[in-house]
Amino acid sequence: MNLCGLHASRKELPVTAFHPLPTRTRPRVRMPTRLALLLTLAALSAAPALAQGDVTLGYAEALELAGDAPTVTLARQTLERSERQAASNEAPFNLAVTGGYGRSDGSTTPRDGADAIETEEGSFDPLALNVTLDPAWGGATRDARARAAATLQAAREDLEAAQRTARIDVTAAFQDALHADVAHTLAQEELALAQANAAAARQRFEAGAASDLDVAQADLDVARAEQARASAERDLVQARTLLASTLGLSSDTRLVPTGPLPSPPDVPVLTDPATTIDARGDVQAAARDVADAERTTQASIRDVLPVVTFDARYLTGSDETTTSLAATIDTTRLTPTLSASWDPDTGLPTLGEGGTSRELQLGVSLQLSFSPALPDALAAVRIGEDQARGREDVVRQQATLAVQRAYDAALDAAERADLAHRAAELSHEALRIARLRLEAGSGSEAAVTRARIDAARAELDAERADGAQRLAVFRLLDALAANPSELE
Repeated sequence: MNLCGLHASRKELPVTAFHPLPTRTRPRVRMPTRLALLLTLAALSAAPALAQGDVTLGYAEALELAGDAPTVTLARQTLERSERQAASNEAPFNLAVTGGYGRSDGSTTPRDGADAIETEEGSFDPLALNVTLDPAWGGATRDARARAAATLQAAREDLEAAQRTARIDVTAAFQDALHADVAHTLAQEELALAQANAAAARQRFEAGAASDLDVAQADLDVARAEQARASAERDLVQARTLLASTLGLSSDTRLVPTGPLPSPPDVPVLTDPATTIDARGDVQAAARDVADAERTTQASIRDVLPVVTFDARYLTGSDETTTSLAATIDTTRLTPTLSASWDPDTGLPTLGEGGTSRELQLGVSLQLSFSPALPDALAAVRIGEDQARGREDVVRQQATLAVQRAYDAALDAAERADLAHRAAELSHEALRIARLRLEAGSGSEAAVTRARIDAARAELDAERADGAQRLAVFRLLDALAANPSELE
């Protein structure tokens, strides 16, 4: 059964360049007998051993499942939390409403024999509305929003990096499991050939055409083939278990990867390092650190600048009720605060019955800060800013070197794949010659079988080399911080 459907979209590779190395194109000559045929034979031979609970998994499905790998899920949750935090910082205002009611009951006896005086009194607290506007014109509010936006961007980059890493890990585990299945089938064929050679050696020994040393050597070859088959079987189990673990599936899930794999992607042409590293997460993080250091410097300077506070208040009331409106803003936060209150049962003092009063108050205040530690504090933040810029330069140099190494590794893997395919071609040619010799009467079935297994192993080596090229190109795309959909 299948785990999921294919859902992948391929986007154009961003234009990137890297001048130190030449562009290479290699023709890929595909042999008529591909590893797909060997995989089909392996599946047919292993069919009786497959349990009912085995789950087949194609390469496209594995990449689809990589999108829900545990590390990707955690990065996606981190992004969601960052989005919520950024949204909370973007609130345009804060609103608070206050009010209340209090009551007191009591009894007072002024002297012996006098009647008690009962008191009952209720009072409303002022009903107040406080509004703090937060336009982020400057000051700490703007810095907080800038830091929240930087955290959100970092979370997006971490999610893409986790998706790329998951695709690389899943691809590596899938290829290993697929190749381990083929290697296990070849180990079984090696064992069958060794057993046939041992039986032929015994027949020759009985006919007097072979020595007991020949028989012992043939038996030793059988023992080695049995050990190789057992080792291949263990490798197969471990590879399938690792694939399930990489996908975040239960250890009880028995995955059986199926091929064939698509052709490995070509190595992209890179010539200009300046455009290749700007999208990397470490370079972006270093740039954000510089921006944050600059904000810290500006905040330190802002803290020692004169602070001017403007406030206005309008008060009106009678002998029974009081209403007030107030507004304030200072040059440090640039966050206006508005408040309105109404007290239904407390009037203005000194007013007689039926009296009213209105009053408008305007004020401005100035605060000057003086501290002997000010020069050192400013010098410290300036040094921190210089350090951030220095770290950014170092990170960019390291990123350029990382892209260079990944590019070299991809080119080397492509060259090794070319050589492996040439070796596979020679092995198929040797198989053809062995068959011609058998038809001409100068060869043997054992020689043809040997040549066929050697050709299959060479084909497997070529497919492994293709897998190494695929991973090398994926790692190069990861070094370039490409879109995760490019890794397919």
